[in-house]
Amino acid sequence: MQDMKPVAICIPTYNQAQYLWESVGSACGQTYPNVEVWVSDDASTDETPEVMAQLCQQFPQVRYYRQPKNLGMAANNNWV
Repeated sequence: MQDMKPVAICIPTYNQAQYLWESVGSACGQTYPNVEVWVSDDASTDETPEVMAQLCQQFPQVRYYRQPKNLGMAANNNWV
């Protein structure tokens, strides 16, 4: 079997904590074995940091990045 190339699934977010378990859980549940899930938080003011702390504990392939200030949708998408 050939080496599996790494794949990154990138999820930009802003004040969408209620959807993170579903979206990150779905990304982590992929059958491809070499996946990292990157979540870029655009300085959310909701419970996003707390939810992401739980997700990072449950799924070791998750990488969480919190922007120090709101970049806006386009810049956060480009960053991630």
